[in-house]
Amino acid sequence: TTPTASPVFTVCPPVKSLSIKKDGGYVDIAQVGPEDLAKLVQGQQGFESSITFYASATSTDEAFFQRAIQAANFATPAGTISETHSMLFSFNLNGTTENFVLMKGTRAKSVSIKMAIGQPHEITIDFVHTDIIVPITTANAGLTTPTFVTTFNAGAIHDWLSGGVSPVSVIGTVLDCTEFNATINRNTAPDYTLGNAKPHSSQPHGRRISGDFKNLYTVTTQETNYATPTSGTITAVLSTGVSTLTISNASLVTFGRDAGADDTEATVESIGFKGLAC
Repeated sequence: TTPTASPVFTVCPPVKSLSIKKDGGYVDIAQVGPEDLAKLVQGQQGFESSITFYASATSTDEAFFQRAIQAANFATPAGTISETHSMLFSFNLNGTTENFVLMKGTRAKSVSIKMAIGQPHEITIDFVHTDIIVPITTANAGLTTPTFVTTFNAGAIHDWLSGGVSPVSVIGTVLDCTEFNATINRNTAPDYTLGNAKPHSSQPHGRRISGDFKNLYTVTTQETNYATPTSGTITAVLSTGVSTLTISNASLVTFGRDAGADDTEATVESIGFKGLAC
């Protein structure tokens, strides 16, 4: 259902990269005779994008991330993947004229977060859209004119120190983690109808949560949880008192540990997990 109210524009988190993909895939040409060709037909037009950003200590950043990972809720769609949104950005074409690109009917396809030593928390979201317009010089692109913010995001960037001295807890045990990764796949796919090259709509199809982490081999708890299948909650504090990623009904699905005589580092466990909700 298309909302009737005017769209709400929010400032995107500090962006590292943005990629856009348009794929209209023509049907393969079939040769009928020496000079005759058949079946040169444009197929479905797909619209996708990918954005990588650093979460900062602002409410809009958290909302941007939450929208991509929260469960679908068609009865109350606001702030969840059930509510589509539009993304708008601008650039100077030929270095002179500001052009605007509007991506409509936006829903997350997959989202991942990486927490690593010496780095800011990096979040990547892959989106599907019902349309990505050709760049135009009109800012509002037919929608309510947004208010543009001309200053950079001033919020503190969440990094490897933001979550405190022990930011990761797995099934009741606080670990000495060296790296944490999580992926929430929304399996969002566009819906097509006869007579329309562009998608009619899109829908998420099941939330699949998985990830992995590495920790110093200081306890045997997780090896026990793996050997004797135990499910529980995984929490990763992105920033103390600001945001925590919680994955419930999680189970450990892979376990590895490497040690060698010539190693210059401590023994590290590498563990993979899957979860039910986040």
